[in-house]
Amino acid sequence: MNQHVPVNKRFWARVTKAGIDECWLWTGGKNIYGYGMLRTERLAARKGAHRFSWEMHNGPIPEGMQVLHRCDVRNCVNPAHLFLGTNEENTADKVAKGRQRGPRGENQPFARLTEAQVRQIRELHGNGLSNGAIGQHFGVGAEAISKIIRRVNWKHVE
Repeated sequence: MNQHVPVNKRFWARVTKAGIDECWLWTGGKNIYGYGMLRTERLAARKGAHRFSWEMHNGPIPEGMQVLHRCDVRNCVNPAHLFLGTNEENTADKVAKGRQRGPRGENQPFARLTEAQVRQIRELHGNGLSNGAIGQHFGVGAEAISKIIRRVNWKHVE
């Protein structure tokens, strides 16, 4: 679309606006994560459409703050669905809503161990077996065993 068209007009041309309580969906380009993207100035870097919507309706976004979605619809630009939060609050919101990244543990497609084996590994380590010996038994390296013992990996398994 012509970059000489005012940015507000370009923004609204790419929004399917529904009722005040419904999602207003961005129909323009999206990034790889599904968030709407908009060029705000000629040759400028693109900006998140939800961030642009927040600024258009509420003013500048304070430094260090992110624009979060109440509705969890990444291409929603309804200002009633948006709120400000820190990175930590964004992460807590994601976890609370069950949107953390991908499957964990044995549900991962390339998992080589089960949760039962992880518990057994920790027990064997507690009994004094070396990481190398445990790893050899389970067909993984000593570093993988070390990460399990230190709860870097498989930290969700008690």
